[in-house]
Amino acid sequence: MSFARSVRPMTGVERAEARGQLADAESVATIAWRGLGDTVSVGCIALVLTAASLIGTMAGTGVHPAKLLATLVVVGMAATVFRVGRDYRAMSELRAALGADLEAGVVEVLEGETDRFFVPSDALYRGRFAYLVELGGGEFLVLNRRRRDVPALTDALFPCRRFRITRLPMARTMLSLETLGEPVTPKRFLHAIGPQEDGAIVRFEEPAA
Repeated sequence: MSFARSVRPMTGVERAEARGQLADAESVATIAWRGLGDTVSVGCIALVLTAASLIGTMAGTGVHPAKLLATLVVVGMAATVFRVGRDYRAMSELRAALGADLEAGVVEVLEGETDRFFVPSDALYRGRFAYLVELGGGEFLVLNRRRRDVPALTDALFPCRRFRITRLPMARTMLSLETLGEPVTPKRFLHAIGPQEDGAIVRFEEPAA
């Protein structure tokens, strides 16, 4: 089992890929911001309905259906604002990291040789290109990507005994994954690992089975 990490200058192809990732992050952030604006607009209408229903109830007309509907809308709006705000904040952090990587102009290369690969047992990883690569000393490299974002040949040949990952150091987004050895059958990781970011190196105290 071996694992090495190095840094080198970014190639033109890698810079173009990083710029594409930045454009995608900016697009998602813009959509999230617009969604937040639409949600607030709907919320204002709901507040007006709530006020009207309260006035109607106080006046003895009993506009209870409108009050119930408005209350449900307000609750839904609050949940949506939280979700959209969280997504926008995450995209803003990703944009900042991608911008820093482009300015620095370097990439991080992770090269490993091991047959210790595991599939997370958590339901949230089902259907994803998700693996834990044991690095030794209780540390694991997390690979967690949408399967459609991984080339079909890479998906078919990975996990493999030797591999090389090129990624952006700050954003930790993958630029390429090279399969350099014979395929390895991964084992199932018996313990739940919870949500983990792609490219993270995490430590688990409990041993893998």
